[in-house]
Amino acid sequence: MYISDEDPPGAFAAAGDMYVEETALGHGDPPIKVTVGQVRFGQLQAERLVPRLPFGNDARPDLGEYALYLVRAPHTVEFGPSERRLLWLEVRYTLYGGSLAYDLAPSDVRQTPERPLIYGIGTDLRFITLGEGLPGTPHEIRFTRLTPEITALGAGTPEFAWRYDGSGGTGVRPGDRLACAILRVPTGTTRVAVQARADFEQKGLVAAFRRRGRVDPEELDLKLPA
Repeated sequence: MYISDEDPPGAFAAAGDMYVEETALGHGDPPIKVTVGQVRFGQLQAERLVPRLPFGNDARPDLGEYALYLVRAPHTVEFGPSERRLLWLEVRYTLYGGSLAYDLAPSDVRQTPERPLIYGIGTDLRFITLGEGLPGTPHEIRFTRLTPEITALGAGTPEFAWRYDGSGGTGVRPGDRLACAILRVPTGTTRVAVQARADFEQKGLVAAFRRRGRVDPEELDLKLPA
């Protein structure tokens, strides 16, 4: 299976407004929501992973009453050029029904790579980077637009996220992004309920000030192939 962040993101499952809350002028009035952009959550796509024969000292994982799926999770960030610089953005997913994130990619990007970063899947059914593990992995996941810093959070738990941090440079730019997860789900599961949301921070009008915002939760439905 070949996956690339240069592929079109496909159909969107949900979209949520990026907004900040500002103090209302009237005494006692609730805060005013100011929309600054939008995050579109792409349709989640899954492929079941089957353990392969071990290579060298590698061991096939004991999955017990669980199955593993490779899930493609594209998302798109949109905001206008007149908006204040986006310092960081965190796109977060929550799984229900006893499922969790077994592994995440990309996971730890501290600077823009000079060439594409390519992941495969090892015999332990976790992500490996090019040149590691068994050669000729049947999965190739290519990331060509890894900027700015990217950190994956929450591996091994039902709630996981990718944090894009541009606070030390030009900020987080709008555009399409791809993230991939290996999910562990109870055997026999055909659908997983997923909640997607986002948090972000913008630069204020004065350098010392920042303003936090968020995208309210959106409900997604992940269909699992047999």
